[in-house]
Amino acid sequence: MVNAIRFKLSTKLALTYLLIIVLFAFSGFISYGALTSVLQKSDAIVLDAIPIGDAALNMLTDLVNQDTAVRGYLLTGDDSYLAPYRLGKEQLDKNLAMIRELEAGHPIMKDLVENQANPEIVKLRDYFESQIKLVQAGKIAEARLNVGKGKEAMDAFRAVNVKIQADVDKLTNDAWQAAKKEEDNAKLAIIGFGTVSLLVAVFSAVYLARTIVRPIRQINLQMREIAEGEGDLTQELKIKSKDEIGDLSKTFNAMLHNLRSMIQQVGLSADQVAASSEQLTASAQQAGSGTDQIAATMQEVAIGSERQMQSVVEVVQASNDMSQGVATIAASARQVSGTAGLASEAASQGAGAIQTAVEQMQSIHQTVQDLQNSVHILSDRSVDIGQIVEVITGISAQTNLLALNAAIEAARAGEQGKGFAVVADEVRKLAEQSAVSAQQITELIANIQAETRRTAKSTEVAAQEVVTGIENVTVAGNAFAGIRNSVQDMSVQIEAVSQTAQQIAVRTENVVEMVENIAAVTEETASGTQNVSASVEEQVASMEEISQSATSLTEMAAELQALVGKFKV
Repeated sequence: MVNAIRFKLSTKLALTYLLIIVLFAFSGFISYGALTSVLQKSDAIVLDAIPIGDAALNMLTDLVNQDTAVRGYLLTGDDSYLAPYRLGKEQLDKNLAMIRELEAGHPIMKDLVENQANPEIVKLRDYFESQIKLVQAGKIAEARLNVGKGKEAMDAFRAVNVKIQADVDKLTNDAWQAAKKEEDNAKLAIIGFGTVSLLVAVFSAVYLARTIVRPIRQINLQMREIAEGEGDLTQELKIKSKDEIGDLSKTFNAMLHNLRSMIQQVGLSADQVAASSEQLTASAQQAGSGTDQIAATMQEVAIGSERQMQSVVEVVQASNDMSQGVATIAASARQVSGTAGLASEAASQGAGAIQTAVEQMQSIHQTVQDLQNSVHILSDRSVDIGQIVEVITGISAQTNLLALNAAIEAARAGEQGKGFAVVADEVRKLAEQSAVSAQQITELIANIQAETRRTAKSTEVAAQEVVTGIENVTVAGNAFAGIRNSVQDMSVQIEAVSQTAQQIAVRTENVVEMVENIAAVTEETASGTQNVSASVEEQVASMEEISQSATSLTEMAAELQALVGKFKV
């Protein structure tokens, strides 16, 4: 039905998006209404129920504060207790006024406050005032008898306050349930309209894809085939849409018709260009054949001259290189000869140093052997000292035993043996000190023997290393002697090579002068040949450029014919 109305493409898009926007706007309107309703129900809790409940509790607190202040004033007679009473009275009036402002929309709450809570408040106020007056009049006993009346009125108000709090809870719960119901209804409405909007959006997308995307895809496919050079220019689009897509299809078919005519005309022109280029190519080839023969002959002459020139140049370069090389050899030979003399002298000095090192190593070996013998003797003496210490230890033990026996005998002798007992005790102490000293000496001797054994092992290793060193130094001395003899022989041979190289350098310089004269004559001949060859090559190049241009024109005509042939006209 939409196609029958023949809407334009812009109208279709506008109507589709407008429908979706209207649906989403209506869904937003429903959401806003539900949210407003939920907020109103929440206001019933925040602005009515909660303030009423807080004011009722504050009224109870105010009455308790007044009662406490009056009791304090009754017990002490101190006027300072009346300050909390007055403050509580003032706060009570404010809280009661707040409840009366909010109770109009709540009949039950209004009945509780006006018919039950307010009478008890009046009773408590009268009670507080009468108690204060009795205390001020000095009637303390009578005031104390009336305390029970105040308690009854306070209990009655507490009972009414409980009812008020219960009604506040009921108001809160009712408002919450109503808000919850509004929230559920809003969710259902949002989900319903959201689903409808989604279905409309999907239907619109499918409709637009069928009426817009599919025709554009057909046009794109045929344009791609034409762009790739293999399109069928006889196949026109068959799109019956009456919108901008239909207009595009008609314009595209007109373009195909014009392109088909142009391709046919280009094909005819390409055939004519191909025929003309083939004729030009044949003429250029005939004109260039004769020039090629002349150019080939002069090229051969030029190549021969250049080869001769190159050979002469190479000979000159080789002669110069040989002359420089020979001179370098002679200089190097002289330098090597001097270096060989220095090496021979250094080898002689090295041989002398090796001999000195051998003698010093032998002296070190003798010293190490003497040290080894001394260490063995020291080890034997430490063993002897250990045996002497053992004898001293035995004597100390016997002396200690004798001192003990003497002390026993002195004890038996009584008073007469006291002096002898003192001497026996001193002897025992000396024996013990001797035993301790002998033990210390034994430990020191053991340490000395251990160090002596390690020293003996070290000297044995050192003696072996010295023997090895003597052998290595001896081998090095023999090597230095061989080096010295070889260097002396090499010095004589290098001197002979240096003299021969000098003679070769003189003769090479003469050869270089002769070859340079030949090179000058060859260079003049090659220059003249190159000038003639260059002129011929310029003519050949001109003919080749004409031939290449004709060949390129032929190839371009062939390519143009191939491209035109790809299209079906």
